[in-house]
Amino acid sequence: MGKGRQITWVVSVHYKVVILKVKLVWAYKRKIVKMLVIRGVSMVVKRTLNIVEKVSQVKNKYHLKINNSVGALNNSIVALNNSLAAPNNSVVALNNSVVALALNNKVEIVVQVNQVDQVKVRRICCQTKPIVYSARSMPI
Repeated sequence: MGKGRQITWVVSVHYKVVILKVKLVWAYKRKIVKMLVIRGVSMVVKRTLNIVEKVSQVKNKYHLKINNSVGALNNSIVALNNSLAAPNNSVVALNNSVVALALNNKVEIVVQVNQVDQVKVRRICCQTKPIVYSARSMPI
């Protein structure tokens, strides 16, 4: 009878070792699965962040280009206004008015004169609003 108990004990120990091995293998596999899932999720997150970063860089680049072009346009209008405000020695006007008319992105300066020594009519591009000078307020 002692042998029977000993065999039962050996079988139960072997059974417990087999169960322990199976549990360890499944735990190891679950860790691998968890690690793979974590790695996969982290890779997806990294790729998504990289895509978002690239999109934001492209968006910022185009916003800078748009802002620079608007700034250049404003600078050209300021330069145009400065050229209109510059003294014009070729026109001597008394009691006259100077009217700038916008036609198809071109500006013609029309001078109505009473007494004029010399009159030059110039074309200036890209002016959108008419500018009216009286003879007294016109820079000479």
